[in-house]
Amino acid sequence: MRYKDRDKLVASLREAADFIEEKGIELPIGTYDINLGITTYLFGDNFENRLKLRQIAKVLGRSKKNYVGDYFDISRKFGSFYLKFSAKREAVCEAKVVGKKVIPAREAVPEQIVDEIEWVCTDAVLKETA
Repeated sequence: MRYKDRDKLVASLREAADFIEEKGIELPIGTYDINLGITTYLFGDNFENRLKLRQIAKVLGRSKKNYVGDYFDISRKFGSFYLKFSAKREAVCEAKVVGKKVIPAREAVPEQIVDEIEWVCTDAVLKETA
């Protein structure tokens, strides 16, 4: 992130916090369940993304790492706010074909045979956490 972009982001978050501090009592917020954050998707070369994710893990410190479908996510919560970084799972893990699966035919779709994949993820820095 460039300094200019960082400064604009920080200023906007402070502006929102100041507004809620000043006017929040007048709003019908009640209890809150805010899911507010920044999600950054890493696209491109898997090797470069793996290096970026390792750096992100080090900078974030304690963080949550998990696999959601075809994606690897690393995130850290700050109260009601989160930062999340997401990349294709193959940037972090290796896909191993462990068998075949038959998907029965449906209406206009013929029977399909697809690979069964097991993901092998060995990078300790990017290991999934509960």
